[in-house]
Amino acid sequence: MPIRDIAAMNASLDNDYGATHGPNVPASHELALFDLDPSAIDDTTGTYIATELTGYGRATITNDATWAAAADGQKQTVAPVQMPDVAGEQDEATFWGLFDGTTLWDYGPLTEAVEVTEAGPGPQVIPVIFYSDSLDDEV
Repeated sequence: MPIRDIAAMNASLDNDYGATHGPNVPASHELALFDLDPSAIDDTTGTYIATELTGYGRATITNDATWAAAADGQKQTVAPVQMPDVAGEQDEATFWGLFDGTTLWDYGPLTEAVEVTEAGPGPQVIPVIFYSDSLDDEV
């Protein structure tokens, strides 16, 4: 059973991203690409194991009409986000993350892994944010 209904999930997402964002939300975020789930932790060392793929650079996403209105508990950009040019072959990206400077606001899996094999324009990606209404096992 969901903790909140779909309308509440959509309102929460619209309050964080897009033209109707609340006053405590930054005017833009930086979109970064990762090789693994940014929340993945090594059970032995307790450290994060994902790496931000800096060869891709970060793209800026403004908190305006760049984001579509939330629907069915998810929100995404209206169009693919163009990542900056790359100098050459890069590691495969499987996750994205949204940053406000150094703070990771949200992250999720890419709908398709991205692999760049030569120099040129960076890939285009669409970040899709899902509202999570589940509780962690540790709570």
